[in-house]
Amino acid sequence: DGIRDAQESRGLGDVYKRQFLMTRSWDASRIAADFRRDASAVAVALRTTVGQHLETLYFVRELFRASQKVERHEFDAFVQEASRRHGAYQALEWVRRVPASEVEAFEEAVRAEGFPDFRVHPRTDRTERFVVDYVVPYAGNEPVHGYDLASHPDRLAALEEARDTGEIVASAPTDLIQEAGEQIAVLVCVPVYQN
Repeated sequence: DGIRDAQESRGLGDVYKRQFLMTRSWDASRIAADFRRDASAVAVALRTTVGQHLETLYFVRELFRASQKVERHEFDAFVQEASRRHGAYQALEWVRRVPASEVEAFEEAVRAEGFPDFRVHPRTDRTERFVVDYVVPYAGNEPVHGYDLASHPDRLAALEEARDTGEIVASAPTDLIQEAGEQIAVLVCVPVYQN
């Protein structure tokens, strides 16, 4: 009887073992399917959001293409609406290419528009600067106004690639100068050439 009980117990153990393995396999398949479904939903949402942001940048580019000169208040009004509709921007900026020989005249012109303390920063010996001229929203992004994006290698690489290819280019992840902590962001550049 003891042998038979041991055999039956082993047989029952094999049954439980098979059931456990089947259940574990089913759980792993279910978890993998749930993950694929969730990852797919996140990917679709991300594509949609990024697409909306890129669409906004294309519209801003077309504003500049369609105008002889876009005034600061026009940029502000246009971008405020785009930001309200699509949100999630730290800032939308108009960045000017400023040759070193024109920096002082550029600073004076911006000061005359109501920014008495405006200056290009940081000062470098580069022959051309890419300076943040318009920034929306201004509140909270004051430190970026006048910032020379060419002073940072990752930002400069994205700006030069956008300029040279005519395509939208995103920088490597970079920290924001207007944030006290370490907030990582991506700079997305859309080139606009002079009419």
